[in-house]
Amino acid sequence: MKIQIVGCNEIKENEFKEIIKNLPNVTTQVLENSCKFNIKYPPAMIIDNVVVDDINSLSTNELKNIILQFFET
Repeated sequence: MKIQIVGCNEIKENEFKEIIKNLPNVTTQVLENSCKFNIKYPPAMIIDNVVVDDINSLSTNELKNIILQFFET
């Protein structure tokens, strides 16, 4: 599974990486230049070409649950 984190500041980026790191079989890629994406509510996470925007408003458990739903399908 490929997860891209787009439009985060460094503190939030590290927080999301820590959450993702604790999940099995997940590789992450943090984009340096997120200008090529036109995301309405950044920061966002792209999981297997599906955009989840405004991830700042999600709690840690909600974020984990969203990622785990992609494992189930």
